[in-house]
Amino acid sequence: MTNAILKYRRPHADGYGPEVVDVVCAACSETRTVAYSGWSTIVCGGCGQELHRPDQGLPAVSDGDALSIKVRVIRDGMKGDHDAMTEPNSGEDDVYASRLNMWIRLLSDAIEKYDENQPKPF
Repeated sequence: MTNAILKYRRPHADGYGPEVVDVVCAACSETRTVAYSGWSTIVCGGCGQELHRPDQGLPAVSDGDALSIKVRVIRDGMKGDHDAMTEPNSGEDDVYASRLNMWIRLLSDAIEKYDENQPKPF
């Protein structure tokens, strides 16, 4: 059993549910989002390693990290829309798809630059 790495403690996406946190497996770097409270051990979906919740927990996310998380959610949603639009026979406008792709690239670049300046958990 190894200690889980907890990252990005934040409110639930719908604004009403329990706080959530990203749990990273130290063995394989698989990441999953779970409720911040209410668990002591989970099994990694990537390698099957038992991950123990660290005793110290994790402080609430900073304003910068909260913004980064929101940008990631927007980018991922836009990417899903773009992928659906570019399916064969989707009938969607190519101009809109190319504009959407431009925004996805801009958001991805911003996320990448933000991540480069953050301390690494391992």
